[in-house]
Amino acid sequence: MAQLNRPIECIMKLHDIVNKECKMIQRKKFINSYIQEKALQNFYQENVLDYKMAPKKHSLIRGTMFTKEFMELENKNKYYYGEIHKGIPYGQGLLIEIDDQKIEEGIWIDGHLSWGQRSIQLKGVPSIVCGEMIDGVINGLGKLICKDGDSYTGEWINGQKHGMGIYKYANGDMYKGEFKYDLKDGQGTYKAYNGDIYIGQFEKGIKNGDGKYISKNEDTYIGKFKDDKIDGDGTYKYHDGKIQQGMHKNGHPIGVHMIYKNDLHHPIQQITYDDNGKVIETINLQNK
Repeated sequence: MAQLNRPIECIMKLHDIVNKECKMIQRKKFINSYIQEKALQNFYQENVLDYKMAPKKHSLIRGTMFTKEFMELENKNKYYYGEIHKGIPYGQGLLIEIDDQKIEEGIWIDGHLSWGQRSIQLKGVPSIVCGEMIDGVINGLGKLICKDGDSYTGEWINGQKHGMGIYKYANGDMYKGEFKYDLKDGQGTYKAYNGDIYIGQFEKGIKNGDGKYISKNEDTYIGKFKDDKIDGDGTYKYHDGKIQQGMHKNGHPIGVHMIYKNDLHHPIQQITYDDNGKVIETINLQNK
């Protein structure tokens, strides 16, 4: 009996493969028909939605029919290709807005995208967000892919990055940590492409509060930051073992700084800086 079922299984698998290929060909034709800019066409073609990633509550939603042609909606401003029920998008499908040259692709319920991906403009850059949609905006766990190469994976609330996430920049930089209202905010780690690392607090997108900075040559600063710069009491530990301790303002050392060798018990030098970070006095303490 098992042997008799094998040909049927093979036929079913072949049918699924052919059906998937046909849908991909139609998807490409659909996008190329209504998206005018070639670069935007390619961006949408490259980012094919993986329906296997859909949560179970969404994956079970299917339409009763499949559109034979591209279905016109809203006076030719929108076109849809996919599953429908009672004449409206329901199940798996792709919608294109003609005026805005945007797409919405995924699982639909009663004409609204419930899970999937939709295109947005992020600071003028064409982008795609993927995840659960509530009232047309992404919520919960999701992903952002930007045409310029940036990407984000993490938590969203009402279309904004909010919660824990990882943002990767096109230049190789990466931030992993907390977000609030679309900005880095809270505890996080920022790794620059050149090897510099910052671990600490962020506020409204910039370094603010307690933090640790490690340069590519392994010099380390631990202390206060303000407005993205070193500001307040802090300690430098250089890769050669020397330690410098003192106050900083607007990224510069100010006042009296003590220099130590390997530990904080035996100062070897005292340096005094003005408010602009210029050295005004150096005292050697080793022979005193």
